[in-house]
Amino acid sequence: IESGLRTGDKWRPFPEEMFRQFNDLSADILFVPTESARQNLIEEGFRQEIIYNTGNTAIDALERASSLTTNPDYNPGEKLLEIVDSINAQNRIPCVLTIHRRETQGPYFREILEKLKDYANDCRLSYIFPVHPAPWIREQLKEFQSPYIEKLPSVSYLQFVWLMNNSKLVFSDSGGVQEEGPHLGIPVIVLRKETERPEAISEGNNFFISQTTPALIRKLLSQQVNKSTLYGDGEASMKILSHLESFLDQRNIKD
Repeated sequence: IESGLRTGDKWRPFPEEMFRQFNDLSADILFVPTESARQNLIEEGFRQEIIYNTGNTAIDALERASSLTTNPDYNPGEKLLEIVDSINAQNRIPCVLTIHRRETQGPYFREILEKLKDYANDCRLSYIFPVHPAPWIREQLKEFQSPYIEKLPSVSYLQFVWLMNNSKLVFSDSGGVQEEGPHLGIPVIVLRKETERPEAISEGNNFFISQTTPALIRKLLSQQVNKSTLYGDGEASMKILSHLESFLDQRNIKD
């Protein structure tokens, strides 16, 4: 599942890019989330008859979580409600921020934080930052202070989906968020130099931070962003189940 994703650089992200290639080589049947992922596998010599474009099961989970968290009865917790209400009361723009990848640490991490500070000042952005427990992140954050970055402990998946649905932009180095943002109709600023999910960049749903200017941010905030099904329609799990049943039947494999 989630086969065929490639950045083209085995060291970025590390070790995920190497694991992807190894797992694909080990598999008898490959479920890809997009057409470009399918093409990656074909170019690497995989047989087309074992590749199925099903979309990503992460979108199935996202649709369920979004349905739950947009229900008026859902309560994400007083802390998150207070943070979002406070940002809105100050007439600022709520944004979600996540950082966790190894290749982001060091000088590049500080460069990202300085850019975020500039966007906050120029575009009235405020960031809600569930801080990953990695020690290097906490250590580097000690050097950085901004009144517009609200740091908090890691949140649950449902809380995170609620945060995205209550934000105008997402800034992240996460692969999954690059799929979730477009599906929810929320632009994602990708805090990386490469991505295994280029479709959302090509479609104009997501943008590398190297491309991002205050003018682009103001444009994104001023326009309606359509929801995208680039990474699935919410039925990936059922499609995969159907293909697996056929696969087992053809080989006469019983329970």
